[in-house]
Amino acid sequence: MAHYKTIAATLLAVSSLSAGESWHKARTAGQIVLAAMATVDIGSSVRLREVNPITGPSSRFGFRQGAVLGGMSAGSLLAQWWMLRHRETPALDREFTLIDLSASGLHGWAAWHNVKQYH
Repeated sequence: MAHYKTIAATLLAVSSLSAGESWHKARTAGQIVLAAMATVDIGSSVRLREVNPITGPSSRFGFRQGAVLGGMSAGSLLAQWWMLRHRETPALDREFTLIDLSASGLHGWAAWHNVKQYH
């Protein structure tokens, strides 16, 4: 239950930031957190039964599934970089920060679930 409180507090703190440089820093932090939580999710999933149809049909979580999961997170970050390369605004920084932190929360929940259920 503590992870819900952490995610809610983080989203609340980020949503109250002022425009400009603060959102740029928050976006950078959100991208780092997303990469870290995706890594934790992959690490906690190794050798477990995979139920996500995107990463593979009912098989054990291995290199292929980890590559797909990591590639989805990396693809998201690459798309953000490409969009911000052409037009960087505080509004885009804010939206990407919220998207990254939300995705980080999902990865964190999945890792917590894996550890709680199977380890």
